[in-house]
Amino acid sequence: MRESELVATMVARDSSVTLLHEIDLGEYHLFMMNDRSIDLLAGEQAPYMADNVLSLDASETYRLLISLQELFK
Repeated sequence: MRESELVATMVARDSSVTLLHEIDLGEYHLFMMNDRSIDLLAGEQAPYMADNVLSLDASETYRLLISLQELFK
């Protein structure tokens, strides 16, 4: 994922959001933002970036992490 594409995605959502961490999952990239949201983007092979973006707000991110924590106890 090119940083310019990520920045364009973040600006479209909220200009005050900044990237804290990027995790390369292989076929996907997980981006953790300063507003406690998460974006999951399909890799470079995906033809249309807008069709391959999953954005979670802070409450959805919290629920996901709690669910994963319970699943992997």
